[in-house]
Amino acid sequence: MADRMLAVATQVLALAALAGLASCAPVVTHPARVRPGTEFGMAGGWSLPACDSCRAGLVPPIGATMRTSWTPRGPQGPGYSVGLLIPGFIFLPGSTLDLYTQMPAPPGEPVYGGGVTVSFMDVMPYLQFGREDERGHGWYTTQGIVLAAFRPEPEVFLNGGNGIVFERVAAVYWSPTVAYHEATATLYLSGAFGSHDPGTAHEPLPRQPVIAVLFGMSVQTRNPFSFLDPARLPPRQRR
Repeated sequence: MADRMLAVATQVLALAALAGLASCAPVVTHPARVRPGTEFGMAGGWSLPACDSCRAGLVPPIGATMRTSWTPRGPQGPGYSVGLLIPGFIFLPGSTLDLYTQMPAPPGEPVYGGGVTVSFMDVMPYLQFGREDERGHGWYTTQGIVLAAFRPEPEVFLNGGNGIVFERVAAVYWSPTVAYHEATATLYLSGAFGSHDPGTAHEPLPRQPVIAVLFGMSVQTRNPFSFLDPARLPPRQRR
């Protein structure tokens, strides 16, 4: 049953990735405790701004992910990981690099860590705290401050990518996140609270608030082709 739910979620997120039309707001979708090895996955979500001018072009992470992690001194840490999100519309300047360090913590105990996400559009230093059980299931919270320089206008993608036009959004906002994760999936609820400058050099405008709620999920696997494995299908669907 769990495999079937994971397969359905993967297909839904794949469609969401293809539909992504704006740059991704930085949201941490990995747990606080580092998992040694390399994982591949997909992420998708939705945003609910408090008003039209409060959105600041923010969209949850939508696209393909990859993360490699290691704990050179054993499972209690410290741990290190490097992740990459490539947006569903393959807009490489919108790709986000995530560098994370986990503080040492015995298995089953609370875990602290910190990191930074970096892209051509924004930077977010963050702190993370969480706890998980022996199955790898648990929760975490992330507290970050986002410094955003600019974001692409969605009309560019709707127009087939003709004309790379950027909307200047000098934004600064607080990004709190709470999430529940299992071994292969993460559900999160995040927020964006701050202000942004919607003006241009030729048309200065007063700063506007950034108030939005973002929610979504990510799925990950050690084998990117495991969802195609016939052994995972119900017996009557195998050939």
